Amino acid sequence: MQASRNINPAAAEGRIARLGLALANWSEKWFPDPLVFAFLGVVVVYLLGIAAGESPAQLGLEAGKNFWTLVPFTMQMVMIIIGGYVVASTPLVRRGIHWLAGLPKTPRGAVTLVAFVATTSSLISWGLSPIISGFLVREMTGRVKGMDYRAAGTAAYLGTCSVWALGLSSSAAMLMATKSAMPPSLFAISGLIPLTQTLFLWQSMVTAAVVIAVSVLVSYLSAPSPENARTAESYGLHFKPPAETRERHTKPGEWLEYSPVLNILIGALLLGYLVDVFRTSPRGALAALDLNVYNLMFLTAALLLHWRPRNFVRAVTDSIPATGGVLIQFPFYAMIFGMIVGTGLSAKLAHLFTSASTHDTFSLLAAGYSAVQVDRGSALRAASRYRAPGPPGLGGANL
Repeated sequence: MQASRNINPAAAEGRIARLGLALANWSEKWFPDPLVFAFLGVVVVYLLGIAAGESPAQLGLEAGKNFWTLVPFTMQMVMIIIGGYVVASTPLVRRGIHWLAGLPKTPRGAVTLVAFVATTSSLISWGLSPIISGFLVREMTGRVKGMDYRAAGTAAYLGTCSVWALGLSSSAAMLMATKSAMPPSLFAISGLIPLTQTLFLWQSMVTAAVVIAVSVLVSYLSAPSPENARTAESYGLHFKPPAETRERHTKPGEWLEYSPVLNILIGALLLGYLVDVFRTSPRGALAALDLNVYNLMFLTAALLLHWRPRNFVRAVTDSIPATGGVLIQFPFYAMIFGMIVGTGLSAKLAHLFTSASTHDTFSLLAAGYSAVQVDRGSALRAASRYRAPGPPGLGGANL
């Protein structure tokens, strides 16, 4: 009995749980803001260009010239965040989240459920996934005693760290399927690549299922026990469920703001347009889905689910702080794009890949490089957003 009292609680954790605790502590201490990684990317590519024999002055000119190249794509990414937040904050979805929060009975089960919701919802939208998962964590903090807030917060971001690139809001797949989002120099090389040739291949769907299963399993195994947990209360956080206020207009000019008439009319018009887009697509309904159509679907759903203009505008306003990172980071990504495409660096990188591979290994090399780039970007984006206050929906609009 005396020996059991002297056992370190951390020693009772599994190996993966101990690793998770160590990584959580390290991340909180060392991860900077995501903008730092964008700056580092610019510097690294610039230095690589010089090392590859490119003119330093030309690299700088191409970087500055392309600073605004991704403006349409940046706005489309912003609209993904806004659309995801606005849909997740609708009363219907919030009631579904409240119901889900009552399902888990143990801290480990709660973290596992958050991971499953985060990964599956990220297949619909990476903008929706962390919001809806964050709201779910908030709901469970008061219901599931001993739930580790760090593990739950990390699980809420798991969709944007793992499987989102195989879902409908995949930046790469949607970019290649949307002519208006592509820089002309990229379009001249690749042309349009519809989603039927990327996301909707059976190989992509099987990969998504495997990634989800592995992600949920890791979340289950890495969740610490209540003895080693740091709960929301450990950070001084206490969440209350949002109060449903029933506002009424007090001035004649506010009547339309609180009336569902305009939402219904505009929503019906947009629904009619969307149906026509999918019905008349010459390459099939799935091929008609691009970033513009995708974002319009979310905004139409949000209009109808929020029911009144005042509620819709309030939800959009609440989501705006979450878009700051995208708005300021993407122009610097465009600098990287400009230095690669606008100089001979792209040809040299292509030669490097082709010379280091064979006919049989090129696809594996390209897939591995793409996976590292996607996972690095999404993991850094999600991990560096996470601080003690938590993910979006937990402690504010900290997206």
